[in-house]
Amino acid sequence: GKRSREDDGEGEGGGDDNKDNKRARQDHDGALAAQDSSASLMAASSAASEVPPSASERKGKRVTNQVRFLKNVVHKALWAHDWSWPFRTPVDPKKLGLENYFEVVKHPMDLGTIRKKLNKKEYWDGAECIADFRLMFQNCLKYN
Repeated sequence: GKRSREDDGEGEGGGDDNKDNKRARQDHDGALAAQDSSASLMAASSAASEVPPSASERKGKRVTNQVRFLKNVVHKALWAHDWSWPFRTPVDPKKLGLENYFEVVKHPMDLGTIRKKLNKKEYWDGAECIADFRLMFQNCLKYN
């Protein structure tokens, strides 16, 4: 195939000038990329350190990719599991004869409640939803 004069290093002014120009462009482009990366990291770290608004302060509903994944993959898989039936509805202490249930479990949680919160878009981020999944299993371990 045909080769350009730049490929040979024989452009105007000799090969060394073209190599120097090419290096200068690469250095400049690399510096710009580094600036963009550091600016992105700073923005991400400041956004990550922001405290999410309380439920009463939230005006709109939001769905992040994490929350969508938790709803469509994690919750769906847990709900479909053969042994998930005890977790699908809130514990009914009277029906089950567990008089002291609410003395032991201060914040009940179940898959049905998590599903309702996911559908109503009540979770600000994935961490809130994961906290409810953990609470559900912690309650089970605590009482049983």
